[in-house]
Amino acid sequence: MTKTITDWLLDLGEKTFYSNIDWEQKVSEGVRFPQIKSRATERIVEQMDQHQLFIASETDDVIVREVPDPQFVQYLEENNWTLPKLIIGDYKEQLSMKSDRVLVPYLVDKEDEEFLKPNTIIGPHAELALRLNNKVKMRKFLEEKDIRVTEGAICRSVEEIIETYRHYQGERLVIKLPFGSSGKGLFHIRQQKELDYFIKFLKRRGIKDFEVSVEKWHDTKMSLNAQLLLWEGTVHILAITEQKVDSSGVYRGSDLTPNLSPNLLQNYHDLLKEVGTLLLEEGYRGVLGIDSIVETDGEIIPVIEVNARLTLVTYSLPLLQRFKSEGHQKVFSCFFDYKRSTPHTFDDVIHDLNKNISPTHNRGFFVYGFHKYEVEGESYTYRLFFILYGESTLDIEEMQDRIDSCIREEL
Repeated sequence: MTKTITDWLLDLGEKTFYSNIDWEQKVSEGVRFPQIKSRATERIVEQMDQHQLFIASETDDVIVREVPDPQFVQYLEENNWTLPKLIIGDYKEQLSMKSDRVLVPYLVDKEDEEFLKPNTIIGPHAELALRLNNKVKMRKFLEEKDIRVTEGAICRSVEEIIETYRHYQGERLVIKLPFGSSGKGLFHIRQQKELDYFIKFLKRRGIKDFEVSVEKWHDTKMSLNAQLLLWEGTVHILAITEQKVDSSGVYRGSDLTPNLSPNLLQNYHDLLKEVGTLLLEEGYRGVLGIDSIVETDGEIIPVIEVNARLTLVTYSLPLLQRFKSEGHQKVFSCFFDYKRSTPHTFDDVIHDLNKNISPTHNRGFFVYGFHKYEVEGESYTYRLFFILYGESTLDIEEMQDRIDSCIREEL
């Protein structure tokens, strides 16, 4: 019988979940692009810790920075979602009051690993997590193990970058920095001026000692994500989803029930088992996400990137289990950002959505995140996370269009 993430977590006993989603900001190694920081975006991302509500059971504790919106919590209870015990505050302050509970972080980092001894922390050792999350080091590891990767090269100087560009003259390239999620660590090279800009960036900042991966952009038929559980010497494939990304590789949502041919599915399973076994040999334990692509000719590149941590898809797996068990053929996860000139309460959101979508037994939506940044009298910024379910891809696309028009409409 296939192990589910819910089964595995229940076997671990009583747990405390915490989110250190800002871990990348502490990592000093590697080239970094300057980021334009938005207080609204930062505050909304901080509220991602509320996704832990869906992966925890009622006997678990979940540490969140702030109290979730009361109307949102009431909505979850009305939809028969059993909530864990919430602990409000900074996770380090809360965890300083030691307990014997198993700890489940977003990611194991070195600082926390030292601080939390001797607690049992679920996940790989911090040093291994850092190495696998590094896109350049991960590429080296895969090349050494003869796992197919995208065409390209690891470059350690401006001259090597220029040489690789000339080798693939006329091809679209992407420069991958060691770290950066959701497309933030990617720089796309479609023409000479973009290459010139990147090189000027390195020179202007005096960056000489670096490693980047310069890769050919592959035409893809599907972008897949696999959720693996590596535990007690066994590779468990928890889920395979199809990522929907835009032309710049930025994540837009996940088809949690993709249509894969039996042959493609078997080939992908075999490759995932091979990669998972290699990571077990490195000492990995816990859940991870692997991004892969299926090229237009049907060939699979099994690892584009490894997320040696929990991911947005990980937190949505219990939701997938619930809606599949209700018999829905298509289940899709996505989010929408929007702004209003006046406050938009969660009850308002649900009222507007119900009016515009008219859910039925066979088609509808579930909101699993309501994140907000409100500056009274000035601006109101929101991010809504959805599970959409229906009988076909057409159902999903139609609901996405209706949601988009609904939340952007000033009522």
